[in-house]
Amino acid sequence: MFSPKGSPRRLWFTLAILVATGCGESENANDQPWRIEPGDLRPVSGTITLRGKPLPKAIVAFFSKSGVPSVGETGDDGRYSLQSMNMDGAPPGEYKVAISYLLSPDGEPQGLAARSAMVQSEAMIAARESLPSEYSDANRTKFRTTVGEKGGDGFNFDIEATPQAPERQQPGSVESDTGDPQAPAPPDTDGEKPPTEEGTP
Repeated sequence: MFSPKGSPRRLWFTLAILVATGCGESENANDQPWRIEPGDLRPVSGTITLRGKPLPKAIVAFFSKSGVPSVGETGDDGRYSLQSMNMDGAPPGEYKVAISYLLSPDGEPQGLAARSAMVQSEAMIAARESLPSEYSDANRTKFRTTVGEKGGDGFNFDIEATPQAPERQQPGSVESDTGDPQAPAPPDTDGEKPPTEEGTP
């Protein structure tokens, strides 16, 4: 049975993936507070790089005030395309952009398939977030962008930090999330209009 484990940051990413890919979707519209229509979506794609080089198997999540997360996974070339509720694209609007790069103790990236599997592998269970919170935390990320009425390509983000492979956890040890002692709440997108940085085509 699917059982996400790990830090609040990792759990929030897991929930975003489940929503974006339509897992657990009810047939009753009243049970879908985040329901969106295909006509609301615009194509959104781009490239994630690590110090200028493509970063494969990274998970990209766009968080907006609507609460509907849009998620994509990078390929070998670092390119991704967003999905929302198992449909291609994302609604127009302002977004915080978080990038997650889970690594197993052996340094193997864990992508969407591993994260959303009903029965998770030992590598996935032991995986830890390797990027600092300024990239991977939906509240603290420095990345902001705006999806226009036409969407588009060119939503590119470059990560300047070096991913840290997790150490193997000892039995009975307390899990750490890349040394981040604080447990962030779900992303708060209220407040001032976020500045648009990278990713606006």
